[in-house]
Amino acid sequence: TIALLADDEAVAAGKTYSSSGPQAGFGVLEIGRHLLETCADVGEAKQALLEAKLYYGSIPCHYLVADAKGAAFVWENSPAMSVGFVHESPGEPLVTTNFLRYLHPDLDALPEERSPLGNFSRYRTLLQSCSERTGPLTLDAIRTMNGRASPAGPAPRPPLAPGRTLWRALY
Repeated sequence: TIALLADDEAVAAGKTYSSSGPQAGFGVLEIGRHLLETCADVGEAKQALLEAKLYYGSIPCHYLVADAKGAAFVWENSPAMSVGFVHESPGEPLVTTNFLRYLHPDLDALPEERSPLGNFSRYRTLLQSCSERTGPLTLDAIRTMNGRASPAGPAPRPPLAPGRTLWRALY
């Protein structure tokens, strides 16, 4: 499975390098289908991403990739699409939201946000939920943890929230 996440941090900082149209390689919205159709597991997906040329037309993206054996990684592209980064946490829940982890090597020192639904706030909420859990990581526990970091109710009015996470997935 592949979860696609927009890189909201680079967009907010004005550090995007979108293409003016189709390019050689895969658009960031196309690569997921390619991986699902051609890769049997996380190892093959990681190799395919390392070999792929990626581009984006509007917003840079990153991915959480997982397989049926429980292996998983987060793939991030630099905003200029010149370098790819892999993040793994074998045996532990793998948490990601809409910022690039490679830009924040000390995840304990993420920027503070006023909104509990900001990129860094949601990340902290998910990590806290993981650390507070006792017992097995059940589907109900995952739903509850995700619910703590998801919006409820209508979005704030622009310009405060032109976009936000609208769904979550559990596989």
